[in-house]
Amino acid sequence: MLLVFYSQRAITKVQAIVLVVVIVVVVVAGVSFIFFRGAPAPSRKEIRVGGATPGSTGYILGSLVADVLRSTFTEYGISFYAVGGATANTKEFIAGGLELSFATAGDTALLYRRELWYKDVSPDVIKPVHTLYLCTALHIIVTTPELKEKYHLNSWKDLDNKKVCYFSSKYENYHWITRALDNLGVRWIHVETDWDLVPDALKKEDIVAVMISTTGGVPPPWCISVATKLKVVIIPPSSGEISAIEKIGGSYGWFSTESFKKAGVDVAGLDRTFGVVLALGWNTNPKYMSEDEVYKLLKELIRRKDDLAKMTAYMQEFAADPIGLQVRGISLAPDVPVHPGLAKLLKEYGAWNEAWRIASG
Repeated sequence: MLLVFYSQRAITKVQAIVLVVVIVVVVVAGVSFIFFRGAPAPSRKEIRVGGATPGSTGYILGSLVADVLRSTFTEYGISFYAVGGATANTKEFIAGGLELSFATAGDTALLYRRELWYKDVSPDVIKPVHTLYLCTALHIIVTTPELKEKYHLNSWKDLDNKKVCYFSSKYENYHWITRALDNLGVRWIHVETDWDLVPDALKKEDIVAVMISTTGGVPPPWCISVATKLKVVIIPPSSGEISAIEKIGGSYGWFSTESFKKAGVDVAGLDRTFGVVLALGWNTNPKYMSEDEVYKLLKELIRRKDDLAKMTAYMQEFAADPIGLQVRGISLAPDVPVHPGLAKLLKEYGAWNEAWRIASG
């Protein structure tokens, strides 16, 4: 009986302790529910990065930007989407589908002016602002020596009433070259053709001139094909034509002919020329990425610029002059606001222009 008594007494004590613990847990849980009910569970910040079609410059560089974001903001969720060209990315951005979109300075300017494919965009949407530029696409017009002599193609006005190929009417660069020629009073017959067929089109005189480009100093494959299958020579604008185009403003500027010379183009002894310039980059809005976040991203890209240039030739222009590239991008569309993170960086380097406007958060 004695043994049974002590055994029952010991079990009762354990049960009492367990009961007290259970009561405490229930009370704490109840208090926590009262204080925290309705509060959403903490979630990490998501940044959706847009890029161009697979294999393109905008895809390669966009993937790079996403990778740098992942390593810089390890606590964020970073995803990359191959959306398409700059216009497609910008439309996805203003629709709320991206936080960082592939863009060009000129296309962004069209958005703010509500021109062309942006004419129906509401003025109240959240718009991308100048944030980051990684390279430029430079454009010149070329022909063959035979066609140059036959049709006396020595300036852009000499292209009047001629059959030409200015990329494709689907692209932004077509808009800027035709805008310039319209301003000069030049009329032409635009021939849409597969890019791989351009060399044959020049041989057969289906066209007498074509606009070619380099991006980040690298020509696309079809432009390499033109310059290797044929002897091609530049048709530069005259000094008077350049003055007239500079007055209308837009995506135009002076640039070195070196990248075209390396591609095999006869640049007629010119060290530099004037043409269509597209600044390619990624834009966001302070509502999506803060001043500190953009500044930190820019500083990290600059810190790693030489390593990134080893990964892709498209980053060599940025590696050579990252600050100058930002200044050029903004200068091509000075009416577009500048992200405060980029403004902070440019002020730090003494490259800020007080005529530019900083975007509000």
